[in-house]
Amino acid sequence: MPFEEGVHSVRRGIAPAADPSDRAETPWWNIRTGTPLRLASILAIVVCGWVARSVPWPWTAAFALPLAAASWYWGKWLTGNAERSWLVRFSAGSMVVLAIVITGYFMLGSAPSSGITASTVLFPVGAWLAALGSWHACRSSRVAQNAVALSPVLILPLPWVIPFFAQFLQSGYLHDNFGIPTSAVSIDPNWTYLIALRPAFFCACVIFICLGMTGWARYFYWNGRGKAYAIAMIACVAAVYLLTIIVASLQGVSEAASRAADSAVAGRDPDPYFGINGNLFCIRPVVNDPAVTNGPLPKDYPVLVFERAGDEVWAWDPRREVSSVAPSPALHVKADHVTTWAPTSGERPCAGDQKG
Repeated sequence: MPFEEGVHSVRRGIAPAADPSDRAETPWWNIRTGTPLRLASILAIVVCGWVARSVPWPWTAAFALPLAAASWYWGKWLTGNAERSWLVRFSAGSMVVLAIVITGYFMLGSAPSSGITASTVLFPVGAWLAALGSWHACRSSRVAQNAVALSPVLILPLPWVIPFFAQFLQSGYLHDNFGIPTSAVSIDPNWTYLIALRPAFFCACVIFICLGMTGWARYFYWNGRGKAYAIAMIACVAAVYLLTIIVASLQGVSEAASRAADSAVAGRDPDPYFGINGNLFCIRPVVNDPAVTNGPLPKDYPVLVFERAGDEVWAWDPRREVSSVAPSPALHVKADHVTTWAPTSGERPCAGDQKG
């Protein structure tokens, strides 16, 4: 294939002019010697963002024209190392001006809930940049060339990986906080997938963003040590965020279990958690001296009981939880040795004959 300057030449990365002295037509305020003017413009943009907080929404449109002019000025300086289209210049300047405006907007407080938030503006821009960067990372690469072979390798393990991670979270809720094994509780299989979808979605977003970062690094030809350093840093960032998502998921499970335990101690049924349904029930033996693991069996007050999946009833005693000398709150007994019923209101909710 013959070499064509417009097609095969190396694209220069977006940056200010390295030596503006050879560009006589460029005014002084748009080159590196215009630093005081750029510092003043940063202060002015921050003030615009701060003032926009206290101005009703229709009047904030008055800031559009000066901010557009500032975006053009910043874009012309940022892209001064090569001739570029007006769209590239304005987009580069807009990203800088938008970041400065948001800094001023949130400097002295939070934005009003009824107004346009920063996430509303930044999410489409970030998603577009990540998608375009991912395309740059995958096109004409080994990943794209072997997509047919890689797809089964990536997709086929999901039906096993997602339930494994879901059971890990369910075990963190039941076993780590209530002392009840996951196998003893009946959970709808659909919820087994749903509990893992949220952290899996955030993990996919992290991978998508890091792939976009790699694509932009490839687009601007970060060769040699720079390329290796960029890929290593992006991999480290991805690993840190993936581990953070896993830790945050476990923390969310622990917080949900704590709320459920507090509800049970307060005498209320806890909210369901991804198919794990627990309710306060009175429990009473139907045989003489039933074998209760970690007994005795409470008879005068309700205990937290989850939907059972086997031939044993697992219960969690709220009063043992708040006692410093009582044994572990978790206990279990054969299902055919006891009967359970919903407690009644009053000081003695489990007094009288059982109702079912």
